[in-house]
Amino acid sequence: MKVKIHKRCDDDVAVLVDWWHLEPYWHKSEFAPVDRNKLADAYCGLWFDKSKPFHSFTIGEIYFSQNEQGEYEISFTNGRHRTNLIIKHQQFIPVAMEEVYDHPVIQASIVRRLEEGDLIDIPDLPIYSITKMREMGL
Repeated sequence: MKVKIHKRCDDDVAVLVDWWHLEPYWHKSEFAPVDRNKLADAYCGLWFDKSKPFHSFTIGEIYFSQNEQGEYEISFTNGRHRTNLIIKHQQFIPVAMEEVYDHPVIQASIVRRLEEGDLIDIPDLPIYSITKMREMGL
């Protein structure tokens, strides 16, 4: 489905990335990354502004930092679940960052920069209200 991207923070930089460059750097913890095979193939309605043509979709926010061992890793400020859902279905995904880092991994992952309101493709999945998702056990 075609959607317009929306950033929660105006100062963030939106980019379309090839996630497979970034996957090895995803910070591993009890919360991330979630098991993609267990994710329901549906969006939460809270991620969209459906009042406009081509619903606005709020993209996930990542940051790149060094851990205690000096290794680089990616963590999420917001949108870990929705980003992981998109990754389950397509290789190129939209994300927002506070800055475009000079690190070669980040640079290699960027397909193109995006502007607020740009149209992108995301998987064509149903959109449920948070209430409906809870009723369905999702």
